[in-house]
Formats: sequence, structure tokens, C-alpha cells
Amino acid sequence: MLFIKWLVGAVVGLIAYLFAGADGLFLGLVPLAIIAAMTNSNGGLYMAIVGQYGKEDDKAAYSLLALNDGPFLTMVALSIFGAMGFVDGMFSVISFISVLLPIVIGMILGNLDSDMREFLAKGSDMLIPFFAFSLGMGIDFGAIVKGGLSGVLLGVATVFLTGTAGYFVFKILGWNPIVGAAEGSTAGNAVATPAAIAAANASFANVVDLATVQVAASTVTTAILLPLYIAFLSKKLEKKNNSKNTVKYQMGS
Repeated sequence: MLFIKWLVGAVVGLIAYLFAGADGLFLGLVPLAIIAAMTNSNGGLYMAIVGQYGKEDDKAAYSLLALNDGPFLTMVALSIFGAMGFVDGMFSVISFISVLLPIVIGMILGNLDSDMREFLAKGSDMLIPFFAFSLGMGIDFGAIVKGGLSGVLLGVATVFLTGTAGYFVFKILGWNPIVGAAEGSTAGNAVATPAAIAAANASFANVVDLATVQVAASTVTTAILLPLYIAFLSKKLEKKNNSKNTVKYQMGS
């Protein structure tokens, strides 16, 4: 899921760079904003969605999905394109370990002690209300106004491109496709990514302000649109499953 999210964002970002106009924009969007918004997902929204439509292991996946928080994966995509150049300190060992270490400790404790595994498993459910509350408090409708139509377009593209890609890949693999679509959002911390990129490479300084408001608009747009899209996909799956069960029942009769 982490790779699918990054791949779609990177590919769309590359297309934007290749077909950008003289002003450096693609359909009014800054390519940097596209990559930042599409490769970074809202963990709180993911947890809220899989808490309703997924299973325990789907919620546990959030610990790994946290690797796309911050500017790291955006920098990786830009470096592959040759747009970033060599940046000292691009990869933070401390940040990487801080994400993986709790996972390793949890795996060890869960496998050594079944009581501890049961105790820790309850924590994911307890986090969901706090995630949802923080998500709602962080929604600023003014960001949509500042980001304009292009920022809203970025949010819509993030939901339908990254979310739909995850949906179909999971469906092909025989997993819950709703969980695959749950990553189709932009995290609030992605708003700081353009500034972080510009700090590492001054060539991005002239697009920081526009990219920042577009990412902010995408964050708000995806927070509103993704749950609606998930509900639509869920109803579609439910209807399809009911049709299959009806056909099987009639054939059995």
C-alpha cells in the first residue's frame, strides 16, 4: 500500500514536470505540490476508515504507513527525476528508526506473550476517536479558498488516483479493496513539505508559497471527499456481493 501510494504520486508528478508550461505549472498545479500531496497520506483518516471497514491487521498496517509522513518520499521521487540533486541529510536515520522500532518491539512482545498481544491490540480502537477529533479540528475551509480550484483539483486527483489504484491492486490480490482505497488522502503534515524541500534545494524557493496552499487545499478536500468515496465503493461492493449470493442461491435451488 505504501509503495502504490508513492508510485502513483511519483508518476503523476513526473508527468506534471514533463508537460508543465513556461510558468512551471501543470493545469495550474505545482509539480512539487502534486508529489507532496499524493505520496503522503492522512493516518488518522486511514485509521478511522479501516476501523469501520477493515480488520485488526489493517489497523496494524498504519505503523508501517507512517513511513510516508514528512518530506522523505517526496525527496526520493524528486531525486529519481534528477530535480533534487544530492542533498546532505535527505535521509534521517533517527526518523526511520523511530518509526520501525515500536513495530519491532510490538512484534516481539506480541509473539512472546499472548496476553500482552491481546492487551496491545485494544489500543488501536482507543486511538480512533482521538484521530477523528484531531482530524476534524485540523480542517480549515479557508485553505480551500487560498488554494483555489487548482488545490481542490489536486485533492480530487489524490482521492481518485491513489485511492482507486489501491482499491484495484488490493482487489486483484484478493484483499479487502476498501482498505486499499483508504490511503487516498493527503496528510496535514504534507503542508510543510514544500518548505522543507526548498530548504534543502533553493531552486524550489519560487514555488513554495503556491505549492503550500495547494497542498493545504488538498488536505481539506481529501478529508471531506475520501469518506464519501469509500462509502460509495463499499455500497458498490455490497451490491455486487449480494447479486453473486442471489445467483448462487438460484443455481443451488
